[in-house]
Amino acid sequence: MESRIIQASYPGTGSTILANILSGIFCPDESIHPSATGVRPNKKVLAYLITKVHWEASKGGHEFDDWIENYSDYDLYFIVSNRRGFFPLAVPLPAYMKRYYSHNNILFIEYKDLLETKENTVDKIVKYTYEQLLSFLPPELFPDIEEQVILDKAITRIENMNELYETIKHKPFEYHDDFFHIHGSHRGRSQLQTKDENEQSDSINPLSLYQFKK
Repeated sequence: MESRIIQASYPGTGSTILANILSGIFCPDESIHPSATGVRPNKKVLAYLITKVHWEASKGGHEFDDWIENYSDYDLYFIVSNRRGFFPLAVPLPAYMKRYYSHNNILFIEYKDLLETKENTVDKIVKYTYEQLLSFLPPELFPDIEEQVILDKAITRIENMNELYETIKHKPFEYHDDFFHIHGSHRGRSQLQTKDENEQSDSINPLSLYQFKK
């Protein structure tokens, strides 16, 4: 049975950096392959090793079950960027239903571990994510090359993504880069405050899926 990686998260949780780290590790020259939010994915999407999708926060993760049921001919591995806090207008960002945290095919990576700071640099973020994947995914999914080469490719992808964003950050939100799956004017669209994250930053944008710097 073939395996597929589903990068599935609520919006505003650091999913874009996570998706690009995954792509950098497993398929560094491929664009992000997104699936429509809250919609049963097209079978064609699973032709790719990695699919990026946003779950609807109101469902508490029920989409995990939907995908497993609809794609029983695949071994699905869900990798989730997990963040506590509030969406705009003080709407709570809910936790996933408790049962999903114990599934052996769902890996949760905390937002704080994806947030780039002076201490938590890109290379540390990539290394940490890679180590989590090593104990989660089947070994045959990993490229048959030296570990440092794998890490370097992922680091380079994130650095290139950050560089690109600097050139498009003043463009309208409608401007979209298909390779990294990032938009113009995404940072600063609204605010998110969490008790834990307030200690790290005075204001963090909940809709900026690739805002990793303080």
